[in-house]
Amino acid sequence: MPRQGSEANRRYARRLNLASQQGLPGARANGQPLTLAQLAHLSGATEAILRQDPQLVALPPELAPVRLAMPRQDNEKNAPYARRLNLASQQNLPGARVNGQPLTLAQLAQLSGATEPILRKDPQLVALPPELAP
Repeated sequence: MPRQGSEANRRYARRLNLASQQGLPGARANGQPLTLAQLAHLSGATEAILRQDPQLVALPPELAPVRLAMPRQDNEKNAPYARRLNLASQQNLPGARVNGQPLTLAQLAQLSGATEPILRKDPQLVALPPELAP
């Protein structure tokens, strides 16, 4: 799993982590997913930075499949990622729901790293009154 071109440390750590979680060949240590310490050693990012990265933080078990099905795109910021997840969830795309239900703001916050108060203010994530929906 070599670094790609001028891939930044955090981006490389994210890619390694995703490959490790998916069990791709060469992306695990002794058959186990990579730890934050191992990701830090391999990528050059510090453990402290990686601990703050929402893509690398452990999720509740019901959200892990959503992250695998809908990973963050390169350089995608928290709010746009939350919007994309929400849209996929509302459209019932495969892997974008939890127990058949659309993602809640709390779940979107956990997945994206955006805070709930920020997401509550986002007009794309707030339900419209029924008369404005059409």
